[in-house]
Amino acid sequence: ALDVSVDWLGGGARSAAERDKHAAAAYIRRPLQHIPVISFADAARFLDEPESDPHTVAEDYIPVTSGATQLFALILDDKAVGAVFPPPTLVVVDYADRRPKDGAFCLVATDGAPIVRRWRDGPPRLEAASTDPDFADRATAIPPRVIGCVRLSIRFH
Repeated sequence: ALDVSVDWLGGGARSAAERDKHAAAAYIRRPLQHIPVISFADAARFLDEPESDPHTVAEDYIPVTSGATQLFALILDDKAVGAVFPPPTLVVVDYADRRPKDGAFCLVATDGAPIVRRWRDGPPRLEAASTDPDFADRATAIPPRVIGCVRLSIRFH
């Protein structure tokens, strides 16, 4: 008489067909992960020790839904990429992915602390993303030592 399922009458549960029509269905089906927020110094360890557990050096956590499983987050406060990631911005890095595509941002090892830059294939270079001309691109004859690729960012207000 009500034209609803027994599950809906018993607990308000929707059928699989109804759940898939909702705009948030894909988001809700993805598992929620608690991603560790770590320091840049700790992130450098993942270059030589990719099996390291970022949870052991976590300073905080951020909930994220992602299909990737090897993630950590960093608080980025770098004016060289400030046009894309205004300070402070939290960036989530996939440390299983060390092959950035042209135009993708990646976390790379340098002589000093790791940095986030945009990778460009031709010619090979690490590109700044700033309106300040003091931040130049870095040409590279050999592939950079990539720690991981940036998957998403969250800006703090």
